[in-house]
Amino acid sequence: MHVFLILLALLMPSIVLAEGKETLCTILPDHIMGDDVTYKAGVDVHGNAVVPADLNAAPIKVPSVIKIPLQVEMAKRLQILDDLGLETDAQIGLIEIHENGRVVYGGEDISSSVLSACGLPDKNEVEEEPEIVTETPQSDNGQKGGDPIKSEPVKESKE
Repeated sequence: MHVFLILLALLMPSIVLAEGKETLCTILPDHIMGDDVTYKAGVDVHGNAVVPADLNAAPIKVPSVIKIPLQVEMAKRLQILDDLGLETDAQIGLIEIHENGRVVYGGEDISSSVLSACGLPDKNEVEEEPEIVTETPQSDNGQKGGDPIKSEPVKESKE
């Protein structure tokens, strides 16, 4: 029984970490569309002017930056009854998520850290080009390419 409780205590931080990671990763955009694929009212696929499908519709202005304040409710965290009506929330910081997918916390760009925590590739990193290996022609034993396994030549027996 004691072993079970110890194992449960050791697994609790990883469960909490995984839950926080899933929440953070759902906030990030999965894909950022280019300007050539986003919807443009009054223009068809080929760039010709057409009557817009939205009749007298007021466009929704989406902000270019979404700001999320971070705070901790100390009364709940410390399990204190707040009968006096005091403000016990602690302001931790502000997370900004930009329309291009950039994440800023406290004025510092943390996009690459967030993407790596979510297991997503960092779009700003330059990918290394794979090295091209050319095979040299080889005429030994009738093979056209290099022999990947080096072995002694076969000696013909005289019978």
